[in-house]
Amino acid sequence: MLSSLFKLNAGALLCMMIFAPGTWQYPKAALILLMILSYIVVIYRDDLLFGNLEKPLFRLDAKIIITVVSVCLCGLFFVLRGVFFGNVGAMYSFGTYVIWPVFYLFMVGVVSTPKKLEFVFRVIEFAYVLIIIYSVQFFLHYFGLIGDFLPSLFRDGGFDVVGGALTFNIMPTNSLGFLSPFFCAMFILYHKDDMFLSKGILYVALAACSSVLFVILSGRRAFILATFLSSMIALFLGWFLRKDKHNNNIVGLFFIKLLIALVLVVVSAVLLLFMFNFNFSGLFHRFLDVFDPGRMLFSITAVAHHLQMQALWNGFLVHPILGNGFGYVAHYIRSLQQPWAYELTYMDLLASTGVVGGAVYLCAIIALFWVAIKLLVRSGSSIDRMTLVVLVALFSMLLANSVDPYLNKFDGLWMIFLPIAMINAYMVDARAFHNE
Repeated sequence: MLSSLFKLNAGALLCMMIFAPGTWQYPKAALILLMILSYIVVIYRDDLLFGNLEKPLFRLDAKIIITVVSVCLCGLFFVLRGVFFGNVGAMYSFGTYVIWPVFYLFMVGVVSTPKKLEFVFRVIEFAYVLIIIYSVQFFLHYFGLIGDFLPSLFRDGGFDVVGGALTFNIMPTNSLGFLSPFFCAMFILYHKDDMFLSKGILYVALAACSSVLFVILSGRRAFILATFLSSMIALFLGWFLRKDKHNNNIVGLFFIKLLIALVLVVVSAVLLLFMFNFNFSGLFHRFLDVFDPGRMLFSITAVAHHLQMQALWNGFLVHPILGNGFGYVAHYIRSLQQPWAYELTYMDLLASTGVVGGAVYLCAIIALFWVAIKLLVRSGSSIDRMTLVVLVALFSMLLANSVDPYLNKFDGLWMIFLPIAMINAYMVDARAFHNE
């Protein structure tokens, strides 16, 4: 009963983080508290932590513990350095770089079997279904088919016009930077015999198509570009890592999926053009603003990014080795409410932690991808393809994170710790993945 309650709370928390990132903090805090209490009671009642070795509730590989704790200690050092320098935002970084990684490490230890990982992916899919249902209400209201009946708690966002182009942004939009490449890669790498990719091909195709539609309608250039690049990577991997390279049926199926993807892209473009009068020309010119220095002068966002870059770089030059500590406020202030918050995440990280801290976090991400590819993708187990799907989605989110700190929040860290959970589950019991 209590273990089921813990599972239900964990699933509800993940679903809420995907559906409402950055909001609903009190319900999330309540779920976390319930999870911890139910976990403690289960351990005390059934002695599942160490006493019952046949049914362990918590398993963490020592290498995972050492790595995550080391990164947390690094974060603690730069938080204290920020406090030493009197940075007003130093303690606000304590949760992101110290407390929440420890909590996620705890969850990694819980999600340590193939069945539990499968449950996590089912929750992600369920959360996306909720996003679809939630979005349909906005579409029906936009066409005047229904009234606005949602309570104020859910009435966040909708249709708007930005730069002459229609955009659609709702509460879950920040999660689309992960979900869209996730479903696109799942469609490209789909295999009916894979326990993690066993959903119907039509379901996966519709999820991929709708997520791409949402990303385009959001007007977020970083999401659009990251989704496109990550899908190309998944397409490349799908071709060279197909199960049987000499089976004509497999090759034919691959090209059929490619054809379906092209058809869905065309259908999506037609829907955007005729149903929403979407301004593709406006979106194209917004992309040109990024690469054309002359156009940047007329882009408020580009000018703000340029000023942030210059200010953070100057701050980096003051303390290039160990940085200025977390919570650093440069001479350009983007937000009066949070003067330490900047959109250029990696430049902010460099100014705050210097070359040493930047190298630590960069090595941690590279090691994550390296170990996942070496250990899981090459394993030939039931988790190899889903590992690629998750890595492609994480790569996309890391790209988008460069111009907006999507991952520097509690609701975003799960995207980094999901592949860590997959690595840990395989390291503590590799045979379970080969027996599935």
